[in-house]
Amino acid sequence: MKIEESVEDLIDNITSGNLNKAEDMFSSILQHKQIEALDAQRVSVAGQIFNGEVPDADMEISDEEISAEIE
Repeated sequence: MKIEESVEDLIDNITSGNLNKAEDMFSSILQHKQIEALDAQRVSVAGQIFNGEVPDADMEISDEEISAEIE
């Protein structure tokens, strides 16, 4: 299932009052996003270690950005 479809289903579940399903879907969407971010970071770090690539400033996430996303 695509993230866009999941978000649409999440909104449908919230509006129809299926909050338990919405909570599960929300958790699933967040988990998917975290996995994607970790995979991207792994690729970046591997490139830096093994290929001597210069770190991409866009890939770095500050503590403030993480805190803002959590809240």
